[in-house]
Amino acid sequence: MMRIHDHLEFWARSRPDLLCCRDDRRQWSYREVDERANRVGHALRALGVGGGERFSVLAKNCLEWLPIYYGAAKVGAVPVPLNYRLVPREWIHLLNDSGAKTVIAQAEYVAGIDSIRSELFRVERFVAVGGSAANGWEDFDQLVDAQPTSKPDAVTSPDHELYQMYTSGTTGLPKGAVLTHAAINVNLQQITSAMAFSPGMGVLTVMPLFHAGAAVASFAQVAVGGSAANGWEDFDQLVDA
Repeated sequence: MMRIHDHLEFWARSRPDLLCCRDDRRQWSYREVDERANRVGHALRALGVGGGERFSVLAKNCLEWLPIYYGAAKVGAVPVPLNYRLVPREWIHLLNDSGAKTVIAQAEYVAGIDSIRSELFRVERFVAVGGSAANGWEDFDQLVDAQPTSKPDAVTSPDHELYQMYTSGTTGLPKGAVLTHAAINVNLQQITSAMAFSPGMGVLTVMPLFHAGAAVASFAQVAVGGSAANGWEDFDQLVDA
């Protein structure tokens, strides 16, 4: 049984220049995403997030999601994606319950996290994506870009935890559901056998990547060498054109 990042590394070796993902501003090949994932893996270690340890990600759909998921997989760190549609106070339980030591958040959510920081008992490091570092926040791009592109030397297995996602909490507080590489790989086999994927095929990502539906769909796209496009367009740019 393969690990999730084995798929990415296969395409980075066999077809490095194949488009892996793009949005309205950037596009990354499989080689670039794999190298970025390696840098993220090293960065997580630099942040003190080791194998089996949790860190949270709070972001709308963006290209950074793939290197974060795959970089974490390479070093055995466990992402805890947060629903950005929740109000800040609803993030408190998810962060404290998961034991996340680091929060990686897009700049627009920094103020929300700051408003509850005094109630976050386990978080030690705060990292901002797409914004200047301030008030104890570190810069994600600077942190990642300072790392080597070589593959981290961590050893992970298909039975290792891949991510911890929280339920909606309709019958009480949200509960952290933990899935392994092996469990997701079985799901990928089902998806790719039922759909006519092929290398280079475009896959539009419109579901939020904090959700299992979008995450697994993205893993399936990578498994077959597809090209993901972020489904969110900029309204002002669209109208002004």
